[in-house]
Amino acid sequence: MSLNKIGNNFNLGIQVGNSEEIEKKKARRRTELLLEYNDKFIAPNLEEKILRDSVDEVNKIFNSGKFFYDGHAMHTPSMFGEVILENLPDSVKEQVVGHGVRGLNTEPVSALVNILVTGELKGDWGALKRNDNRGGTLTDADFVLLSNLGEDLTVNGQLSGLRTIMVGGKYMNTVDSFRKAFPGISFRAPQEISEKIFNRKEEKFKSVKEQIEEAIKKEFGE
Repeated sequence: MSLNKIGNNFNLGIQVGNSEEIEKKKARRRTELLLEYNDKFIAPNLEEKILRDSVDEVNKIFNSGKFFYDGHAMHTPSMFGEVILENLPDSVKEQVVGHGVRGLNTEPVSALVNILVTGELKGDWGALKRNDNRGGTLTDADFVLLSNLGEDLTVNGQLSGLRTIMVGGKYMNTVDSFRKAFPGISFRAPQEISEKIFNRKEEKFKSVKEQIEEAIKKEFGE
């Protein structure tokens, strides 16, 4: 083996070692940035007490039987959001898809936070126009993810064409808390959902983890 080849192999070994160290540093930085995001945005704005007090207030209103919309009594918090979506014109319902977040193995707030942090959307979603899909995906949901007009919600299982998130059900009074927890993502109360908002499209959704990955690449000069 020539001296040149030995030198090349030695340098390659250094590069591999450096690469491993860099990857370890990146992993640590990912954890640090995720914790920073949680401490700065998610934790202070989605405290259990803040949400619980709001939920209690909403439940009292609906339990009193005094909540009316369009002349009809709304008997459950989620019913209000369902009626709002049902009243959208067909031109919107035929081109907008939705996914209702209830939380099967966890409560809905944690389920929504996990979606927005990881970008992974599991479960069914369907066009608002199709009642069979609405029954399976949107009924009794506290949060409803709504797509841009004419776009799917996901690409390869990753949230992509998100236009807005309807914060309904018993959490309908916590819209501002979610806006502060996830700045840059559109959140709306049921009464703020209208045909007009679908006249423009949101840019491709980026999860918290995607944003962190972009920040890391910038830090490491990639």
